[in-house]
Amino acid sequence: MSNKDTYKRKHAYLDKQINTLEKHNSYNRTVISNLKKKKLKLKDRMIYEERDIARNNKYKAHEYFKRALSMTAWLANWYMIYWYYMLHKISQLCDKIDSLKKSADHLRFLKYGENKAPREIIDNSIAAIQAECLLIANDKSDYNEPHNQEDKE
Repeated sequence: MSNKDTYKRKHAYLDKQINTLEKHNSYNRTVISNLKKKKLKLKDRMIYEERDIARNNKYKAHEYFKRALSMTAWLANWYMIYWYYMLHKISQLCDKIDSLKKSADHLRFLKYGENKAPREIIDNSIAAIQAECLLIANDKSDYNEPHNQEDKE
């Protein structure tokens, strides 16, 4: 049973006690006022915990988006460095396509996942994927069968 249900049960129990005492015209008004104070404190604690959970979830989502943004920025920088080199081995080309698939899966998670990413992060991820595709498309080098054993993978 979650805390929220427990709080609701306690709140309902205190409410029932207060109504019972007020219905029978209890002469001990301090008991009723103390029960009302308890009820208010309980409600305040319930609201505090709900806000704390929401704050923690927001913080976790913010940290996730910050990491995702830094990852796409790193990938864009890596692309600028890697732009000048051609892929000369089939295994390198296959590795690049595997990386492209991982990036595409990550983009799908950002767009359609539980916590949707902001538009800037999605746009950066799209730009990084397009950059990888352009790198693969611009690789016009000829495939040369490796002659040395060390070149084979």
